[in-house]
Amino acid sequence: MPTEQEIERLEKRLDKILTISARDYCEMYGKNLSDYTCRGINEFTEGNISNRKIIKHRFFPEIVEETFEEGLISFLKSIPEGAEVVVDYRPSSYMLSGTALIPKK
Repeated sequence: MPTEQEIERLEKRLDKILTISARDYCEMYGKNLSDYTCRGINEFTEGNISNRKIIKHRFFPEIVEETFEEGLISFLKSIPEGAEVVVDYRPSSYMLSGTALIPKK
């Protein structure tokens, strides 16, 4: 389990996770998708979470599962340094996925 300091750092990354598409994000902020390098992020959860003991999750109340937090922590750690945002975030029974948009230099 992460330390309290690491949890605080990871919680700040939650602001970067959006369910909107990359195209909608770029349109909303007047940017071009070609200005970014896209990197997929996929974190598998341990088994089908619908068959496990259910508890309320503190970050995403619509997803409730005891092993979800561990998967979310791994997902947050997978966000590449320099990523402006993660778009197309999709939590499911088996995995968490999204696309990191990293500004091209």
